[in-house]
Amino acid sequence: MQEMLSYLIFAAGFIFLAIGTYGMWKNNDFFINITLSSFFDTIGFLCLGLGLMVYLGFQAASLKVLTVLFLFLFLNPLVTHTLARSANLLKTPAKEAANDK
Repeated sequence: MQEMLSYLIFAAGFIFLAIGTYGMWKNNDFFINITLSSFFDTIGFLCLGLGLMVYLGFQAASLKVLTVLFLFLFLNPLVTHTLARSANLLKTPAKEAANDK
């Protein structure tokens, strides 16, 4: 039962990562891409980490995975905000021009 639950959580994580990748591939807007990548990567990585914790059970390795999850949940939005702010300050155009493709 524990193993099946962990596989379902893993699958949810991979689905979120796939949706985020597809959304980034379809959009040309830099700021939408950075928002999509931040949101879906965070949710996907959280699901993968929680699935790993369920799979491992209560062990020292689960606490290490939890520590990595907390670091990722803090650092990913921080880095995304820093990238978006620097792009905004440098007046990066939001959309690519049609002849840039």
